[in-house]
Amino acid sequence: MKPSLSRSRLVGRLRERLLRHGYPRLQMSLMVLLTGAAGFLVSALLLGAGLETMWLRYLCAFAVAYPVFLALLWLWPRTGAADYGEFADLSGFGASPSGGVPVPGGGHFGGAGASARFEVPAMELGGAEAGVGGDVGDGAADALDAVGDGDEFAVVLLVLVLLLAVLIASAWLVYTAPGLFAELTVDGALSAGLYRRLRQTETPSWLATALRRTWLLFALTGVAAVACAWWLQHLVPGAHSIGAVLARL
Repeated sequence: MKPSLSRSRLVGRLRERLLRHGYPRLQMSLMVLLTGAAGFLVSALLLGAGLETMWLRYLCAFAVAYPVFLALLWLWPRTGAADYGEFADLSGFGASPSGGVPVPGGGHFGGAGASARFEVPAMELGGAEAGVGGDVGDGAADALDAVGDGDEFAVVLLVLVLLLAVLIASAWLVYTAPGLFAELTVDGALSAGLYRRLRQTETPSWLATALRRTWLLFALTGVAAVACAWWLQHLVPGAHSIGAVLARL
């Protein structure tokens, strides 16, 4: 049996196990929400600090949000999000003696199973939102008063494009979550043990797998968001946030 086929079979069987005994799409939904909250917080803080260029704020927000998303992927197996050490038995290679899958750097997967959850400290964003709205509301209203019917239609269309880009990217991440988590487990957790039996070449890291599966999606979404923000601020120079534009419309 070819090594690549063995790996593919392991990924497929682990994906099925995740779908039967876990909640990968629910967990990915939470990751996406936390990633979006991180990007929003960065944009709000930059606006509060005086950076009124919308497209530049959004670029910075995506530049921070993507590493946050990768960090959440790194935390997923280390927070007991999966107890799938037995999946190695399905391939005939056997699991580690302790019943868990060896994790690079020490420790094992195991323990929490489907009951795992992310515990995130509560974050108060009300003040940031209030500050953003109060600072730019009057300027946005004055600018939008001068916008013609044609430009107003373009503004609405751009906002819809931006929202659709974010929603489509989020939905795709949630839909493909079982396969992504399965690959991360095989290429990350097994790199110190079972995977070396599958092939003799250099073992890919979980980061290489995560980047390969997600960088293009984030890049396309970021480009769409930055382009829409630039065009919106060109049409409505006094509006420094999407919230101000939506409130006025």
